Amino acid sequence: MYFRTAVFILFLSSFGLGQNGLEIKGSSTMYPLINKLAQLYSQGKDFQINVEQSSSSKGVAHAASGGGVGLCSRGLKKSEQVDGITAVHIASDGIMLLVSPTNQIKSLTLLQANEIFSGKVSNWAEVGGADSAITCYGPNEKHGTHGAFLDILKIGSCPESTTLFDSQEEILNELMNDSNGVGWVSVGSVLQYSKNNSSFNLRPLAIEGVKPTLASIKQGKYPLVRPLLLVLSGEPEGLAQDFISFAKSKQGNTLITSFGFIP
Repeated sequence: MYFRTAVFILFLSSFGLGQNGLEIKGSSTMYPLINKLAQLYSQGKDFQINVEQSSSSKGVAHAASGGGVGLCSRGLKKSEQVDGITAVHIASDGIMLLVSPTNQIKSLTLLQANEIFSGKVSNWAEVGGADSAITCYGPNEKHGTHGAFLDILKIGSCPESTTLFDSQEEILNELMNDSNGVGWVSVGSVLQYSKNNSSFNLRPLAIEGVKPTLASIKQGKYPLVRPLLLVLSGEPEGLAQDFISFAKSKQGNTLITSFGFIP
């Protein structure tokens, strides 16, 4: 099943996948989930799985170089689409727009979201809110969530007025202190952040009248959604195939759900 947005990609290269372990690097959005999956999968076994977070682009490069497993939370760029790639769909991830609980706006259309994040609209009054300047926040270009969101809204690049951060946690921290701010963050990242921060009080905006819930994402009603894929260089085999099977198992699906994603 494919959505019109980006993907989370786990590259399993034919290199770096010996029976002694796996080397996994890439997307910070997916790092917590994959790290936990790796811990559970390798428990009691005689091999080790190393997971490092960096960025989607670095994850792709890691896999392409034969270094092992790469994580990428966006769609493959044309330059990255090479022969022999196999994609396995394991889950879906929503992208959430968050504002202060004092913001009058409850919902935006896709067109309004496009106009805000492309810089065409700069005041909340233009979309039915208070007469206040809009401040926009998002993850920087190295994150898959950055490209996934812009692709959905058909925005080429963010205006210079948008403040971009190295981590989605920084976006949330900034939004907590800005009553006029709006930012885009992975639903899974918001769920993990809210579990560890009792002061979290940001409010998600509905898009086209649909709230970003796990149910609306699963039903395909919420529009800001990206598929999460396992993509391999060649056909999966050996340790790589076993890891994929574990990720798609009942235990793996339960863990995926606990991280705010839809298996």
